[in-house]
Amino acid sequence: MRGMIKQKTVLRLVIILVVAGTSVALFSLAPEAVRLRSADGCFVLSGEIGSGSEAAFSERLDLAGPFSLMIGPVYEIDFGSNFLPGPFHLTLCVQPEWGAVNELAIYAYDEELSAWRLMPSVADPLDLTLATEIRTPFSLWAVGRKQKFDQPAIHESLLSELLAWPPAEAVGYRVYSSFAAVDGDFVLVNGRGQRGGCSGVYFSGPDQAITSVERATEGGVYRLSVIWEMGGGCMEGEEISAD
Repeated sequence: MRGMIKQKTVLRLVIILVVAGTSVALFSLAPEAVRLRSADGCFVLSGEIGSGSEAAFSERLDLAGPFSLMIGPVYEIDFGSNFLPGPFHLTLCVQPEWGAVNELAIYAYDEELSAWRLMPSVADPLDLTLATEIRTPFSLWAVGRKQKFDQPAIHESLLSELLAWPPAEAVGYRVYSSFAAVDGDFVLVNGRGQRGGCSGVYFSGPDQAITSVERATEGGVYRLSVIWEMGGGCMEGEEISAD
């Protein structure tokens, strides 16, 4: 299923420069307004994309679970080659059998961390919908259950294990925790966790490296991941440290 409805608005701007008596015309296109809607109305996406780009979506029928927290269909969004963090606005419908709307949220799949990420969602119990803003072009989106997760006792030992072996040229790091109740289907449980190196304040470098460790725990598998910032540097007044 591709986008069924698509509306575009294009505004052309012409700027004339006078340089040494010569007129030069520069043409640029404003962002294009896009609205995508599924035939059943359970998927609605609106926003702006860069000029000359195309946006589309499909329902991923091959991704039917089982999932740790996701329920219902998984949608894949192609934001084209020129994503603008406008933001986009995504609305997904909720089926009554899924439970109370306020106990659900929209999730996006973070490919970098190989885990689902809970997104800030606005629930509408009357229309049975959830809405969120998209500022990062994640590809996969779905509705899932909210769930509180308590940090396991093994967290500190796993973190020490990872931080003891930083890659060469690493100047800082970010720590993420995720949990999988179903084999391989991880869900982030802490958003973005602690930061370190340069007291957590650093310039991002051109590259990143990821190290992670997994351990079986009650009810599933707990994974701790560290994203290392490579080749950057500390902000003024900060020093690299293993905090």
